[in-house]
Amino acid sequence: MTGLMLAIAQTSLEKYLKIKGYEDIDSTARADRIINESISNTRTIQALCKEDYMFRTYCAALKEAHKRALTRGLWQSLNFGMANSFFTVNFAISYTYGLWLITSGWSTPFQVFE
Repeated sequence: MTGLMLAIAQTSLEKYLKIKGYEDIDSTARADRIINESISNTRTIQALCKEDYMFRTYCAALKEAHKRALTRGLWQSLNFGMANSFFTVNFAISYTYGLWLITSGWSTPFQVFE
């Protein structure tokens, strides 16, 4: 049962991260286009005194990409944590069930741990 829940949760998270990955690429590409434009048109930008404008635009584009990267990292760490805690949670559930069987008198410790 826990294996099924883990598989469903991980599949859902991976699908979500894949969809968000395409959006992350778009936001990073936007920042790349701004910096490429500013580098290729250096003389024009300097002549028009647009250095500050290009810098602010680039920083704004990078903030969005950085925010998306942090969110993606949190979701990936959640997925990693669920995968690593799977065996621990299963052992905790089985030991709790065994303890309940022993304390309710339905079984002996020897029978539970056989």
